Amino acid sequence: MADRSAKPPRAPGFDAKSFSGRLHERVRTDADKPYAVFDPVDDAGKPLNFVEHVQWTRLVRDAVNANAIFLDDVKGDLDGHKASDTARHKLLSDRVAALEARQSAPFPGSI
Repeated sequence: MADRSAKPPRAPGFDAKSFSGRLHERVRTDADKPYAVFDPVDDAGKPLNFVEHVQWTRLVRDAVNANAIFLDDVKGDLDGHKASDTARHKLLSDRVAALEARQSAPFPGSI
């Protein structure tokens, strides 16, 4: 099959938790406090904000890839049906043309 869907490439290695931790340590407000959006984990150790966003983005990429692979299969099936339908239509057209060519007089009883 010539046409394939575009799939997002695999993301480069990235440690969102460490990156977010560094931003939390170094990027400060005017009052010299860290921005809460860069806090890498909550008190229970669960990833927050930026880390969750990166994890969600990876899930979205995986879903897009799965859908693209499925659509490639659907397109392949559709192309196969299109080819067989074209062949059937040509055969039917040839048969109708042959029947029309054989008919030399109007239908019996129509005169």
